[in-house]
Amino acid sequence: MNKIKSFKSHALVRHCLLVMVGMLCALPSWAREVVENGVKYEVNEQERKAVVVDFDDGLSSTTEIQEYVSGYLVSGIESYAFRNCYRLESITIPASAFNIGDHAFFYCYRLKSIKMTDSNYSQDYHYSIGDNAFDGCSSLSSINIPSSVTSIGNYVFERCSSLTSMNIPSSVTSIGRSAFSYCSSLTSISIPSSVTRIEGYAFRGCISLPSINIPSSVTSIDEFAFDGCSSLTSINIPSSVTSIGGDAFQDCSNLKTVRFKGKMPPLIGYDIFDGISDLKVYVPHGALEAYKNALGDNVNNVGIIEENQSTLYPQALELFTPDYTSLVPSNANAKQVAAVQNKADYTANDGLIVDASQLSSNAVEPTEGSLAALIDNDRSTFFHTTWTETNTTGAWHYLQMDLRASYKQIVLKYTKRQEYNSGTPVKLHVYATNTPDAAGGWEDLGTQTCTYDYESAQTGILPLSLGNGYRHVRLIVKETADNQKVNGNLFFYWSELHAYHRPCKADVLDEAKRSALTTAMAQAKKEMDAGQETSKTTDALQDALTDAENFISLKKWKAVDFAKSFYLTAYSDKPMAVPTGMQAAIVLADNNGGIRTDYCYNAGDVIPAHTGVLLKSGKGNAFHLPIAATAEDAPEGNLLHGTLTDEITYAEGCDRYYKLSYDFETRSVIGFYWAEDNAAPFLNKAGKAFLALPSDAKVAICGVSLNELAEGATTAIRPITDAPTAPFRAYTLDGRRVNAASQGELKKGFYIINGRKVMVK
Repeated sequence: MNKIKSFKSHALVRHCLLVMVGMLCALPSWAREVVENGVKYEVNEQERKAVVVDFDDGLSSTTEIQEYVSGYLVSGIESYAFRNCYRLESITIPASAFNIGDHAFFYCYRLKSIKMTDSNYSQDYHYSIGDNAFDGCSSLSSINIPSSVTSIGNYVFERCSSLTSMNIPSSVTSIGRSAFSYCSSLTSISIPSSVTRIEGYAFRGCISLPSINIPSSVTSIDEFAFDGCSSLTSINIPSSVTSIGGDAFQDCSNLKTVRFKGKMPPLIGYDIFDGISDLKVYVPHGALEAYKNALGDNVNNVGIIEENQSTLYPQALELFTPDYTSLVPSNANAKQVAAVQNKADYTANDGLIVDASQLSSNAVEPTEGSLAALIDNDRSTFFHTTWTETNTTGAWHYLQMDLRASYKQIVLKYTKRQEYNSGTPVKLHVYATNTPDAAGGWEDLGTQTCTYDYESAQTGILPLSLGNGYRHVRLIVKETADNQKVNGNLFFYWSELHAYHRPCKADVLDEAKRSALTTAMAQAKKEMDAGQETSKTTDALQDALTDAENFISLKKWKAVDFAKSFYLTAYSDKPMAVPTGMQAAIVLADNNGGIRTDYCYNAGDVIPAHTGVLLKSGKGNAFHLPIAATAEDAPEGNLLHGTLTDEITYAEGCDRYYKLSYDFETRSVIGFYWAEDNAAPFLNKAGKAFLALPSDAKVAICGVSLNELAEGATTAIRPITDAPTAPFRAYTLDGRRVNAASQGELKKGFYIINGRKVMVK
């Protein structure tokens, strides 16, 4: 009996305990569970928010978490919510739910894609991705981290072996321990300048990572940070780094070059270069002993090289000193500044070769290397002449271009085959004609030399003068980088070849300077790698080269000093000579949805007939535009049209019309604006140019910023005439007009002649 009582007592106690546990584990009164599309949410009715806590059998392989569930804002994904979910393949996470807990998607090994998109809502919040959030997601290949995320926890992407690239936004200030360890397919990652520390094991086992840029914001690289990154070949340690943990670069078996930028060495741990052979470590001039001491036992398997203090290529540094002030007026408004900053350079879209049918060759390789590869803007493809089939022994291989119009001057932009110097054209013999099928119709224009930057851009610029103007150009390759022949024939390769209408003369000079800088830079890098060059010199060369490239690009836009320049549009059915003190511009579409001016007609040049232009002169100066001899054809791509008589403005294929006028809202900026009556055709004066566009054209309404021109003001440019003539006008001192055709018909006395006081004897 006592035993039975005892048993009942124990059972009662156990029941009470279970009830108490159930009470403790039950949802609070203000919380409830909601299930939607297989996703379980815990709803906080007090805060009007919900969080993802789990999933059930109704979960789809493609899941989109909504921003609201049952009227509650989804504010995050709790820890372990989708752990070991083998069903999930893609998921979309709303901007409100970027607080992702620890192990939230742990070992979701079929998960391939995660879409996280910023919204206006998320800008006021800071979000984080917790530890091990995507650890073991071995199929994950795509994820975009939005700019609202500020921290990435430990082990977040560990073992994501299918992840190939990662762009970390500048909002992220910390990357946790082992964050990308064993991401074996990772080939590209961008670390923002907001990160100050690379945690331990961060990139351990990233065997496919060929390079990484450590920003100057980083102060410490922790232990084993790049352990086993066997594809790394070189790395720069910025001067900001004050400590490097032990084994940081252990087993980076292909690492050949490490360059320390700081005069003071960082605190260096043990065996940071363990398992690496033939490594060269470059240190700043004067810091050799300090680095030897800092590296300690690490010097046993590396060669420490002190960079030379002498600066090579001082003449190269002096080649380019761009004057940016000439491009941006002191009183520029936002539109004008944007126009200058909108950089435009030669691209395939601007070129004269737009179709492969414009290209031909006497030696096309039938199995690979098509002509179309020359204009596809893809450096990985290339054209080459035949090497598999027998050709006439000793025959020269050539490439021929049909420009579809006659040009006096063009510019060739050529790019060598990627990672392959053999067969690169060096000497070109140029021929041109307008009748390619006629016997003996080719004019010999001489030999030209191609220059390349073999180390970086691998691209060259070659201005060509085509005599009196030709449509067809033939390039015979007479010399290549190695002069390799097959069956006695010198074959050649090019990755890209584009032709452009002539640039301004100054642009050609600037391109030559840029080319010289590029060559100097390539040589300096070679010598630096051999321990003969300082980082200071190389950095200076790089800065000069960057300035050159930016300046050349910026010069495509011509922002001006409003106080000193004057503008007018002009159009004629006859060629017009440009006098001293004047420029003429055409208007072209750029590659960014706007329009730009290209001032390629300077003093002494001839504007082709039927070419709408924008004329620029000094304010207050008067010029005639005399009729000139025949000139080249009107340039292609010019958006300016014109009228020869007073007429209603129309242009074929266009339904929007713009004229040179005020921005009437600000009454300060002159440019091309819609005409009256909401861009309806307007009465255009004779000899004037206008801008005509189709309604779907992606160009700015006011794409050209010009100087202020008062409404109704007369221009300083006179009408186009065959010859400048001035009528003879004479007045007595009291202002009466004298009827005389010349000074010889006047009686003795004093007169006002053409505004000057003259005495006639």
